[in-house]
Amino acid sequence: MKDIDIRDAFFEEIYNYLKIDKKIILLSVDQGALAINKIKKDFPKNYFNIGIFEQTAINFAAGLAQQGYKPYVYLIAPFTLRALEQIKISLCSMKSKVTIVASGPGFTYASDGPTHYFNEDYQILKNFPNLNFYCTSDYLSAIKSFRQSYKSRNPSYIRLEKGITCKIPGNLKLSINHILKGKKILVISNGQLTFVIKKILEKNKKLNNLGLVDITQFIPLNFIRIEKIVKNYEIIVLIDESPLRSSINQELYFQIKNKEKFSKKKIIFMNTYFKFWKIAGNRDYLKIKNNIDEASIKKRLLSLI
Repeated sequence: MKDIDIRDAFFEEIYNYLKIDKKIILLSVDQGALAINKIKKDFPKNYFNIGIFEQTAINFAAGLAQQGYKPYVYLIAPFTLRALEQIKISLCSMKSKVTIVASGPGFTYASDGPTHYFNEDYQILKNFPNLNFYCTSDYLSAIKSFRQSYKSRNPSYIRLEKGITCKIPGNLKLSINHILKGKKILVISNGQLTFVIKKILEKNKKLNNLGLVDITQFIPLNFIRIEKIVKNYEIIVLIDESPLRSSINQELYFQIKNKEKFSKKKIIFMNTYFKFWKIAGNRDYLKIKNNIDEASIKKRLLSLI
C-alpha cells in the first residue's frame, strides 16, 4: 500500500463508516483536510464547521451524544486547553460518547510559534475518569484509533499526527506493538518519533539488534503486554516528545520499577526539556534544541552498545 497522509486516512475511514451509520457527526473547529471535502460534499448533514469556539463545540457534541449521535470534534491539539472544563464535566463526568480529534501534537505546529505547542496533553487528560487516549504513528494507527473510539461507549481523545508516512509493521488490533524485536536494548516510543526511530535502527548495522515498541493507546494502558515484552531486555530506553513530568514515560518507569523482577533493569529517558519555548521554526528544529532529533537519538543509542 502506498504512503498515505495520516489525517486523510483517518477522515477517509469516517467517510466509509458514514455510508452505513448516519449517526456519526463531524464537528470542525474551523479545521480542514483533503478527505473532509468528500464528507462535506456527500454527507452535508453530518458535517458542521463550528468556527473557533472550542468550548461550544465540546458542549454541542455532548448534547448530540445525549441524543444518540456519535460526534467527532476536530480541532488543533493545543487549543484543547481552552475546553478542559467542558471535557471534564460535559464529557467525562457524563460518560458522553464524544471523540476529540486533536491534530498536531507536540511541536507539530512549530512554524506558528509557542501558542501552538502541546506537549502536556497526557498528564492533563489522564486526570479525567472514563476518557480513552489514543496515539497515532502511521495511517494504520489512525484508522485503528477511529475504529476503537467508534466501538467505545466512553469519550475519547485521539492525538492525530500530521503528514505522510509509510506503514509501521505490527498488529492493528494491539495497542502495544513490538514492531522490531531485538536483544538487550529496547526502545519504547509513540507518535512520529516511532517512525524516526524505526529508520535509525534499520539504517545502522550496529543498531539492528535493538528492539522497538510503539504505543498507540495510553489510556487505558496495557501494562501486561508491556511486561511480557520488557522481561526480555536489560536496558529500556523511553523516548517521548514531552517533558518527563508530562510524559507517558514517567508512568512506564514506575510501572516497570514497581515490579521486583524488573527492579535491576536500566531505564534511560529521552524527553523534551521542561520550559516554555519562546522560539518558532519547524518540528525538526525544536527536536534538535531538545536533543530528541534523529542525530541525538542515534548517538545516545550507539553509546549504550
